[in-house]
Amino acid sequence: MLLNEFALDLGFLKGTPLNVQWHYQNTKN
Repeated sequence: MLLNEFALDLGFLKGTPLNVQWHYQNTKN
């Protein structure tokens, strides 16, 4: 799970689609 969040962080910094960003925030929240 930690690796998954790390991968999401990398994608988030690179500029991921809005749907991925929403899923990222929804998972953290």
